Amino acid sequence: MVTTDYIVSTKNKKCPNISDTIRVTVYPKPKAGFTLSKVQGLFPLDVHFTNNSKNANKYIWMFGDSISSSNTIDANFIYKQSGLYHPTLIASNPFCSDTATSSIDVYEPYSIYIPDIFTPNSDGLNDLFEPQITSMKSIEGKIFTRWGEEIYSFSIPTNKWWNGTFHDKKVEDGIYIYNLDVIDKRGKSHYYYGRIYVAQ
Repeated sequence: MVTTDYIVSTKNKKCPNISDTIRVTVYPKPKAGFTLSKVQGLFPLDVHFTNNSKNANKYIWMFGDSISSSNTIDANFIYKQSGLYHPTLIASNPFCSDTATSSIDVYEPYSIYIPDIFTPNSDGLNDLFEPQITSMKSIEGKIFTRWGEEIYSFSIPTNKWWNGTFHDKKVEDGIYIYNLDVIDKRGKSHYYYGRIYVAQ
């Protein structure tokens, strides 16, 4: 806060000089800011919000779930569902406000289901070799024939899952070999090797 006195005076030939003092107070603009105890983790995720704002005396927290809020100086919130959240703090004084936003990645425990058969016959059902994975960051995989010839490789999310073709032609029905290297959202690697039966 900066206070300055200004003197205003008037001159008129027929009247005496008149002056007065005006005091102007300039309040600093608030600066919103906060830190998080956690920026990612499994749900339920308990996060503490530390308010680092300056030149403010009123606070509104919005935790990114479109429902919950708080007007405390610091805050705590438990994220009970997976998702990418963007918590926001509005810090204000009687004259203006400022906003700060961050990100929290909340995810499910890691799990994987790898089918042992798929039917790439273009009927819209089970047309891809597509393991069901929760809390996955990335996956790389390769498909081989029973004799060890590599016929497909992929990296998700960059490429697509295997659709049962080799050089744009449908492979013969039978057993094929896969290996998968999965990185979960905690950065841990999981390796899988097995067989998949293709039934066109």
